Amino acid sequence: GWGVQRSRRRLHLAEWHRRWGDAREAERWLDEAEAHVDEMGGREAARYAQLLRTRALLRRSQGDSEAARALLVDARAVLA
Repeated sequence: GWGVQRSRRRLHLAEWHRRWGDAREAERWLDEAEAHVDEMGGREAARYAQLLRTRALLRRSQGDSEAARALLVDARAVLA
């Protein structure tokens, strides 16, 4: 439905901003996606794992390898 489309859009925009170096805007879209986590299927959904992965890559680009690693472990657990 529309909620799924909105969640996909939020994740897409977060990833786009992360890739093009706008960390603050990427973080804003990730926060908005997380605030509406139920629209993406909850914290057990693959889209939530995508959110965690994008946030991990953002943390890594900011020099926080420990946070990045922890987020990737969380993302893997969602997909297991």
